[in-house]
Amino acid sequence: MKHAQFVIASKAAVFAITAVVGMSQANAQTSPDSPSLYVGGSLLGGARYDLQCTSGIKCDRAATGGAGKIFAGSFIVPNAIGVEASLFGTAKANGAYTRGSLTLPAEFRTRGLALAGVYRISSGDVALDTRLGMAYTRSQTRGVGTSSLPTENKSTFAPTVGLGARYAINKEWQLNLDWDRVRPKFANGKSVNTDMFTAGATYNFR
Repeated sequence: MKHAQFVIASKAAVFAITAVVGMSQANAQTSPDSPSLYVGGSLLGGARYDLQCTSGIKCDRAATGGAGKIFAGSFIVPNAIGVEASLFGTAKANGAYTRGSLTLPAEFRTRGLALAGVYRISSGDVALDTRLGMAYTRSQTRGVGTSSLPTENKSTFAPTVGLGARYAINKEWQLNLDWDRVRPKFANGKSVNTDMFTAGATYNFR
């Protein structure tokens, strides 16, 4: 059932990206000055989970192995208001997993698909973005060491927010720094703020 939900969400993300491409092409036909489709990847970075820490249990809220995302978007209002679809993932972090009276050491990780509105402010070669949307998250917990906790998955919809800075190298290429926050829910029913800090590049189609 969970796998089917993730497949449905994946198809929805593909549909969203296809719609973004179609909207971008329509914008280009009706207004030559409007921006075209952009795609990019922010694959260098890390993540931090707001995990519970308990004495005697290893706690490392920083994701070991980092975090990353790929994305595609277009603007409805030229270089000001747009929409962006993304696929993201974070590596594992360690903390205490609590369910009822039971507390065990565990690894946490999450991945997901997001669709967000974008508001951009530009000045010369520099642009600042704010993002607000929804994400379909697939979170996993796994017991570590002598923990009897089995591997458990949880799929939920959660809000996502983000900030980004862009620097244009030329008309096509930009360097980007991003912060994104999503709040996935894990198998014990608890939601955890997850912050991703990533760097990468964006290509603008002209």
